[in-house]
Formats: sequence, C-alpha cells, structure tokens
Amino acid sequence: MARRCYNHLAGTSGVQMYESMIKRGYLTIGDAYLTLSPDGYLFTEGLRIYVPELTARRTPLGRECLDWSERRTHLAGSLGRALLDHMIAHGWVLSHETTRALTFTPNGAKRFNAAFPAIGRSPTDPR
Repeated sequence: MARRCYNHLAGTSGVQMYESMIKRGYLTIGDAYLTLSPDGYLFTEGLRIYVPELTARRTPLGRECLDWSERRTHLAGSLGRALLDHMIAHGWVLSHETTRALTFTPNGAKRFNAAFPAIGRSPTDPR
C-alpha cells in the first residue's frame, strides 16, 4: 500500500496522493517538472509546508516518478519529500528501519484520505 521510493511516498498511496493533487488542480504538469497552482500553494501552506524553502533547493519542486509496482505515476521532488516528511512527523505513517514499507496509523489513514481523497475506496481505508 505504501512504501518509500528513495525519499518520497510510493505504492498505491503515493499514486493516490499524486492523482488527487492533479485532479484538484494543485499540480500543473510542465515540460520537465511539476509546479504548484495557487490553490496547490495554499494547500501545502495549510499543511505547514513552506514552498519558498522547497524551491530554494537544487532538487526540482515536483517531478513525476513511475511507480514500479503500480505502473502509474507518483510525486517525487522536494515537494514529494516534504509531504512524506510531514506524514512521518505528524504520525500519519510509521517508517520501518529494515524495509522501505510504510504503515499508516488509523488516524493517519483518516488524515491522508481527507487531504488526498481518492475516487472510490481508498487503499488506506481500514474498512
């Protein structure tokens, strides 16, 4: 359901996050990289992720990364990393030392699904 791909969220949940942000118009697909729309900027600021800090880095703000297990795109770049760091710091997901697997906490799954709603049933929905 969820795992690390280098330093960002991948697996079914990573794809859900990316597709939710695209569907709501938070991310704009450019020639080489992804950018945040004004609404996307407000959304990330609402999570206390400060975009000016991310854009000052050498890493692109957002880029597409093909998920090897899903064969669909998830979000990489400094924004993808910041979102995963946020989820870990706020107890949405638990990181495991010996594997790239990530486990959503019950509260974290609710928060994730509220922040990144999916069409149909979400993979992190505990039902």
